[in-house]
Amino acid sequence: MKSFFNNIDPESIFRHILWSAVFIIICAYICIDIIVPAIAKYKGQAFMNDSAKVSLAQVSQIEKDLHAKIELIKSQNAQALKDFHRNVQARDIKKALNPFFVNLNVTQVGFKIDPKNNVKETTYEISGTSPNINYITDMAINLRKSHIFANASFPVSIKSRGKMLDFTYTVVVFQGVFNFRALKTHPVVLKTR
Repeated sequence: MKSFFNNIDPESIFRHILWSAVFIIICAYICIDIIVPAIAKYKGQAFMNDSAKVSLAQVSQIEKDLHAKIELIKSQNAQALKDFHRNVQARDIKKALNPFFVNLNVTQVGFKIDPKNNVKETTYEISGTSPNINYITDMAINLRKSHIFANASFPVSIKSRGKMLDFTYTVVVFQGVFNFRALKTHPVVLKTR
């Protein structure tokens, strides 16, 4: 063993130590300046990605809950929504009120569309003869029973003609004009790998 150490040149030992130190310094530099920041950046991106997935899952769940609530409200009020969005004409009003009045005339006076609320307000003038004042005062109620959304409006003119009452009445019919088919909503889908 003594002979082994005698054959080693101190200069070659120094060169090995020097190159080993250079190698260790280069490895340390690569680890500290390149690999560690890349790992930290990856961890940060992974954390942000996980946070985004959690947020997306929460938003998706909220959207599904709201969609379910809307569908429930729609199903509970399906007939009212259908009635509100149907196209009411003067003949529909006349048909609904004919059992209560004699010589009934229904004339469309005008209409306006409120684009903000998606409502069409059509004004009709209704004139005729009635045997009972209650039929005249309950006209909007009778229209609602026939699935027509209407409010009584002024002027109202009632004149007595013996046992009968001649009247002229203004009614405003409300109709929805929102185009549900144009509304396209797509639920948020969380894609998992």
